[in-house]
Amino acid sequence: MTFLELAEKVLGQAKGPMSATEMWELAVAKGYDKELHSNASGFPANTLSATLTRNSKNPQTIFDRTYRDGRHVEYSLKTHEPPPDGESDQGEDGLVHEPPGYKEADLHPYLTYFLHRNERFKVCTRTIEHRKGKKAKVVTEWLHPDMIGVFYCSRGWNPAVVERSKASGNPGVKLYAFELKLSLLPSA
Repeated sequence: MTFLELAEKVLGQAKGPMSATEMWELAVAKGYDKELHSNASGFPANTLSATLTRNSKNPQTIFDRTYRDGRHVEYSLKTHEPPPDGESDQGEDGLVHEPPGYKEADLHPYLTYFLHRNERFKVCTRTIEHRKGKKAKVVTEWLHPDMIGVFYCSRGWNPAVVERSKASGNPGVKLYAFELKLSLLPSA
């Protein structure tokens, strides 16, 4: 038996989603760990978790990956049945809270294209890679924008007008800052 087969067997008997640690503990309690053909040693629950994480990237996977409390990963078997007794996948606010299959950085090229090609903007943008900072994420999470942009108002102006604008202290540029978010959830 492989780790994926073990997870499928345990989740098939479970009443709901389980973390990898909970799956491993149940497998040990039922003796399924003895059927496992693996040379993984040390922390088999971590090996199970890593195997399920790798498998979750496969579009044909039989496992659903959900998040408890927005952070803790749990797995269940995929089903195509509607939720029982009027339950829904929606949160209290009526929105479905599933992590998207893409990252914030994946949105940057689309925003850049829109801002540069749109006749109302014509903005040149740059992505700020603030994740490379040494400060904790909590400190820098909202400190820096994801993208900045500049619009040169003086494009197409007569050179004499540009000189007069500079002399009066108007640089002829507009600066923009953009913070992209995949979703905005109300705080508890």
